[in-house]
Order: sequence, then structure tokens, then C-alpha cells
Amino acid sequence: MDEIHTLIVGAENEEERLLHQRVDKAATASRIAMGLLVLGTLLTLGMVCIAGVLTFSSLKGKRKAERELEEFFDISQDLFCVSHTDGYFKRVNPAFAEVLGWNEKEMLANPYISFVHPDDIEPTLREVEQQVVSGRKVVDFTNRYRHKDGSWRMLSWKSVPLPGGFMYATARDITRQYQAEQHVIQLNAELEQRVMDRTKELDKANLALKDGEARTRAFIEQAADAIFIHDFTGRIIEVNRRGVLSLGYTHEELLGMNVFDIEVDFDLPGAQAEWRKIEPGKQYLIRGHHRRKDGSVFPVELSFGCFECKEETLYMALVRDITDRMIREASHERLAKAVEQAAETIVITDATGSILYANPAFEKTTGYTAREALGLNPRILKSGKHDDEFYRGMWDVLKKGETWSGHLINRRKDGSLYDEEATISPVRDADGTVVNYVAVKRDVSQELKVEAQVRQMQKMESIGTLASGIAHDLNNTLAPILMALELLREHVKDSDGLELMETMRQSAQHGADLVKQVLTFARGVKGEMTDFNLMSLSKEIQKVIHDTFPKNIAFSLKADSNLWMVNADPTQIHQVLMNLCVNARDAMPDGGGLEVSLQNIVIDDVYAGLNPAAKTGSYVLIQVTDNGTGIPPTIRQRIFDPFFTTKAVGKGTGMGLSTVMSIVKSHGGFVNLYSELGKGSTFKVYLRAITTPKAVGEAALRQAKLECGHGETILIVDDEERVRDIAAKTLVRFGYQVLSASNGAEALALYAQHREKIALVLTDMAMPVMDGPTTIIALKAMNPAVKIIASSGLRSNGNVTKAMGEGVGHFIPKPYTAETMLAILARALKEKA
Repeated sequence: MDEIHTLIVGAENEEERLLHQRVDKAATASRIAMGLLVLGTLLTLGMVCIAGVLTFSSLKGKRKAERELEEFFDISQDLFCVSHTDGYFKRVNPAFAEVLGWNEKEMLANPYISFVHPDDIEPTLREVEQQVVSGRKVVDFTNRYRHKDGSWRMLSWKSVPLPGGFMYATARDITRQYQAEQHVIQLNAELEQRVMDRTKELDKANLALKDGEARTRAFIEQAADAIFIHDFTGRIIEVNRRGVLSLGYTHEELLGMNVFDIEVDFDLPGAQAEWRKIEPGKQYLIRGHHRRKDGSVFPVELSFGCFECKEETLYMALVRDITDRMIREASHERLAKAVEQAAETIVITDATGSILYANPAFEKTTGYTAREALGLNPRILKSGKHDDEFYRGMWDVLKKGETWSGHLINRRKDGSLYDEEATISPVRDADGTVVNYVAVKRDVSQELKVEAQVRQMQKMESIGTLASGIAHDLNNTLAPILMALELLREHVKDSDGLELMETMRQSAQHGADLVKQVLTFARGVKGEMTDFNLMSLSKEIQKVIHDTFPKNIAFSLKADSNLWMVNADPTQIHQVLMNLCVNARDAMPDGGGLEVSLQNIVIDDVYAGLNPAAKTGSYVLIQVTDNGTGIPPTIRQRIFDPFFTTKAVGKGTGMGLSTVMSIVKSHGGFVNLYSELGKGSTFKVYLRAITTPKAVGEAALRQAKLECGHGETILIVDDEERVRDIAAKTLVRFGYQVLSASNGAEALALYAQHREKIALVLTDMAMPVMDGPTTIIALKAMNPAVKIIASSGLRSNGNVTKAMGEGVGHFIPKPYTAETMLAILARALKEKA
């Protein structure tokens, strides 16, 4: 407000100064004009005196005087004339022609009144008449005479009456003086008008200023925020009502205080350093704390600025108590953290279903990043497992403003399916309109698997109980038959009869063997547990296969030279090996290769992470590998179920693999399967090994000597998330950096982006979207020198062979241990590209 008043006062002073200058100039011009007029008057009076002198001179000097007067009349620059009451000039001097442009003849030929301005005719005649009537000696008047060019000249006259109706007059051209006077008059009028206008404006401005001050004061006093004005020392100059109420002081108390009496977070030197940086017209937002009169401290937000007033910089702070806001912010922050860290998937959409927010659990569960999902509809997760009627029912509930809960089968980004329990609730605004939907969903895939396993166990237990009863009765039935057949052989001598009896014996024995398998499955029948080396048992199997399997099946047996011993029932382990080999034979109707390998293996955390059934420790691994038809993914989860078979009627009992699983589990081991359609299958049986302290020490020593990386970046490519995660954790623990891809396409994108830092690629052979061999070919095209390690569950896999043909020099069989992976990795990195 003071700034506005200062500007108005300054403007008034400047205006008055300019007006005084113009008045002074006009006054000066007026004085000059008056001086000239007085001079002309004196000259005229002098002429009159001269005329008098000449009139009353002696007759002797009359001629001389007339001659001198005539000369003066002709050479004078003033206008001299003699006129008569008849209205005509009788004599004019040459100055008339110079001033008015008319020659003497033209002047004498026309009435003198014809040269006078129409507006001046009446005043001129009135002056002449009054002089004649009153007999005044000298008459002063002015009028405008017409110049020959049409312009007007202002003349100042002095006239003296003469006998006989004559008048003697002299005039002076005062056009310029007149114009100057008129200009001064006009300036004075304009000045007076401007002064009047300016005075009105100032009065109006003063009134507006007072109104503005009143409104500003009312606004400041009624403001919801506290407002403080202080100087550079921090002295409080003004504070509004809200500031008084917020701090508990009186208005008078605050005006005698310094801002640092209430400010908690800053001191004067530090604050002044910041105040110096403030630019007028700009606002600065800061947070701090203020202290009330009662000593309590509360958080505030200050909007800070400065302004100039009477050549002094003042500072204004709008202070808002943000206690409630900070409580809300803290609450929102806690809620945000809870949502961000929740194990459940949380998705928020708008009223049309477009995704506005998705938490990290959504990314982990679906494979989509929050950024990818933003703006999309949750239908991107539709699996096709629910029909349109299902979704219509869901939306019917939601459109009513009610909460929907149910079970969903959705599809991840990588195409895999998962189960989730979902609750979708509408979010309403203040008017009750649904503006958002929030979905809280929990991945229950693992729970359902556990439930299925429990149901399977219960089913297996029930089947086992039933099978046990049936087996008992069958044994009682088959035992007499077998014994009777042995007795009958002594009485039957012909070959046909003996052949028929042999057939009957074999059938009964087959039934007895089947009963034995059922009992083994049902009760986990244990035979005689003993320590033995699996190599001797495997050689027995090799002999049986050599004698009984088709000749178009090539069998091979491999074993570690120092193979550990196992504590097991040899008969049951023999049955395990035979069942697996028979299955392999049946998978190769046109012949093929069958390999049984035995090796020592130490299960570490890496391997245990890849296999839920595995536990860390020492094992002997039995691998039975064929290159037959393979097992379809759709039935891999069922092949260990009792009585499940894909063979034709009469070709299989469906008990072979279930018996394998039952025996292995009863021995504390586990079974893994790796299979590819058209490529073959590998069954891996892990049996707990009997190891000596020395063997354990050697294994521990090998583990301790695992080579560590030196920050090299390894790209892991595998469609199994569990494999990627545990392999990545292991590599990071042993000094490597890791990038992960779920398929070949992702791998190529990552390699193109990080080509310079990726030292080696570890890729699976069987993957969706782009398989291993295709990925290897593409990587080699991008960089022929790239180092690649192939990984597969089948060593004889055609994909592996193809990869080797593309220049892949190393292979890791699945599942692998950390020792195996790190050793091959270190070996590959040391090789020259």
C-alpha cells in the first residue's frame, strides 16, 4: 500500500513541476509582448508630441518640419495613417504594404473597415465613435486586419483626432505577441484543466487506496493461514488474526517479538543467508516448526516472499499448520507401503476398467510390469478358462455397487496359467458414484497343488488299503494254483500238455508278481535292507536286457569308478531299474538307445532349490535315458499314479512307475523326470548314499574349491522361473553379475542392449516362443564370438546335438548342482573365443 501512495505522490510532484515550467515560459512571453506594446505606445506618444511641436512651431520652421515629418512618416517601420470619418484612409505609409501586403492605392480605394476581421468591425467602429463623441485625445484598441494573402494580422492602434473630421493613427503588428499570449492563455487553460483532472484522479486514487487498504486488511485478517510481515532482523512488523490464534500470543505481544522467538528450525544468520537469495515477486515454499506460547511445537509450511516498502525490504510469510496433513500423509505413506509390500496382488482401475495402479506383487505374479499394465484392461490376463457368462455375472454384481469375490484362472505374460482368489470392490466418490474398482487377489496355485497332493495322498492311501486286501486274496488264490501246477507236471508227459501247463504257470507267476508290486506300492513293503554297490545290480539288469530286449535297442551302462554304496533292499531297487528300463523299451517300438548311468552327487542348496523333493546331502544318481517318443506335458503329472497307463489294453498294468515312486520314497530318495516329445525321456532316481568321512571331506573340499567369478555378466535363458532364480542367486553369490530372460526372444533383446558386458550365455534347449537352438543361431549371428553353454535334461537331445553343431562347446545336464554349473562356467570363460 505504501508503494502505491509513494508512486501517486511522485507523479503529482512531477506534474506540478512541468506545469510551473510551462507557466514560467508563458509568463516570460507575455512580459515580452507587453514590453513591445509599451514601446509602441511610447513611439506613438512621441509622434503626437512631434505633431504638436510641429503644429505650434513658428511658421518659419513650418516647411522644414513638414518635410522632416514626411520623411519620418515614410521610413517608420510602424504603420502610420490618416483617416477620415467618411470611412476611408487618406494617407498610409509604406509600412502598410510591408505588413498587410496591400499597396497605398489599394488601401485608399477601399473603406478601412473592409480590411477589419468581421468579428472586430463592431468593436472598432465603437472605439472610433467614442473618440469622436468624447473628444479623447488618444484612443488605444486592437483589431485584426486582413492580409492580402487572406491571413489575419493583429494590430495595436493608437489614434489622435484632428480638426475637420480627420484622425491620425499609428499601429504596430503584434500578431506574434498576440499568438504568444493566446498560446499562454491556452496553456493556462489546459494546465488548469489538467490540474483539475489530476486532482480528481488523485482524489479517486486516494479513495481507492483507502478502500484497497481496507479490503486488504479485511482479507489478511480473515485469511485461513497465519500471515507475518517482518524486516531483515526478524522483527515482526505485522501479524494477522490467524497468526495470533495459532500461537496463543496477543497481537501486541507478537509485534514486540522476533520471528526466531517462535521459529524452531532456523537461526538468524542462517535465515538471513537465505533471505538474501529471495527475489521480489517470487514465492518460496519451505517446511519447518513453530513454537506456541505454551511451549508446544507444531509443523508448518511457509510460503515466503519479499517486497520493497519505503526503501526497505520486508518479508511476508504465509504460514499454514500442517499437523493434520502430516498425519494424513503418514497414514497414506503407511497405506502405500502396505500396498507396495503386500503379498497379494492389488490393482486399481477406473470406472471403465482401465488399470491405473498395480503393486509389485502384480508384477511378480503376472509377469507384466506396472508400466506395461498401465492403461490396459485386466482382460489381458484372461485365460479362456471362463466363459462369457462368468464375466457377465461378475460385472452384474460390480455394476450394482457390490463387492464380487470368486476364483479366477488367469494367464501370465509368459502364457502359463495360475489360480487366484479375487475380491473386487467398487470405490465411490462423495456423490456416491463409482469412480474406481480395487481388486485384491491372491495366487493360490501352490495351495491348490498342495491340496491336490493331499487328495492324491489320501487317494493313494485308499487305493493302497484296497490293493492290500485284494492282493491278500489274490495271493491266497494264486498260491494253490502254482503249487498244483508243479504237482501236475509230474503226471503230464506229452509236449502239448507240458506247454499248456507252462503257459498256465507263467500266467499265475505274472499274477503273483503283480500282487507283489501292488503290495509294495500299498504298504511300502520293505525287504532286507543291506549296504551294496549299485554297479553289481546294474550289471544284472544289463544281462537281462541283453537277453530279453529287442536287438534294435542299444544298451549302455556307465558308472563312476568310486561309486558310493547305498543302504537299500536290492530286490526292490532291482524292480525299480527293471520297471524304468521296460518303460524305456516300450517308448522305442522301432528301436533306439537306452543308457543307464550311475554317479556320485552332492545335493547343494542350488539343486535343492530347483527340486522341492530334494534335500541337501550325498546321493547316488541313477539315470535311465531313452531317445523314444517322449511323454506329453499333459500327462506328466499323472504317470506316477497307480493304474494309470497310456498303453493298449493288456499291454500294461499302470503300476510300474507308481511302484518306482513308492519304493524310492520309502528309501528316502526322490525321482525326477525330464522329457521332450519326439526326443526321449530321462528318469533320475536319487538314493541316499553311504559315504565315509573321507568321502565327505573330499566332497566338501571340492565345494570349497569352486571357482568364483570376477564380476563377469552371465545371461541366463530358461522358461522355468525357479531355475532362473536359484541359478542367478548362486552366480551372484560366487561373484558374477546376472541378467535373466524367460525365452529366446527376451534373451536377444537383452543381448542387443548389453552386448558389451555379457561374457557368456547359459541357455535351456526347450523353451516357448523361441527354443534354444534358434536362440543360439541368432546370438551367433549377432556375435560369432559369443560364448554359450547349453542346458537340457536330455544329453542325447537332438537340440543339444544341433547346438553343438552351431559351435556350443559346453553342455550342463539338468538338473545340475552349483559345483557342476560353476566348474563348466569357469572352464568356458577361460577358453578363447
